[in-house]
Amino acid sequence: MAIRSQVPMDQRQADSGGRVLVICSDLFFSTQVANMVRQAGFDAVLEMQPARSAALLASGCWAGVVVDVEASGLDIAALMASLGEPPRPHVVAFGPHVHTERLAAAKAAGCDAILTRGQISSNPQGLRIAILGDRLAAGCAGGTCEHKSADAVELNISTPAAPQAAPAQQD
Repeated sequence: MAIRSQVPMDQRQADSGGRVLVICSDLFFSTQVANMVRQAGFDAVLEMQPARSAALLASGCWAGVVVDVEASGLDIAALMASLGEPPRPHVVAFGPHVHTERLAAAKAAGCDAILTRGQISSNPQGLRIAILGDRLAAGCAGGTCEHKSADAVELNISTPAAPQAAPAQQD
């Protein structure tokens, strides 16, 4: 069953970063990840049954996919193959740091970013950066991907610059 965003449209960011599919069969952590995706400015769609994710991905435009390598019934290689070659949504795989083999398999399958659960929990902004990769942030309109469009805005992920002294006034 797909769980769509429960946030009323008027409370969402007016300029959404696009839809992100969250594939995770852990009810507790999937809700946390979906909420982090929403807080990062995306419209999160939660799918708890990985077998149905390919049909969802084929049904429209997606800014990204966040997938739990522990999801029951997940075939990460098949998921990546179904997305085809870039340009495609960025795929962020995550799992417990102790599941090194599953995380390595996700990397070998072509996932764009690999994160541990701890990295996601401790740095939600890092999840946004991983979803966007080196792309500009923009939404999708009319089923056409605009993630690289001219009207996209750059995401400032750098740390704030130190305050600069005011320029000297000349008389």
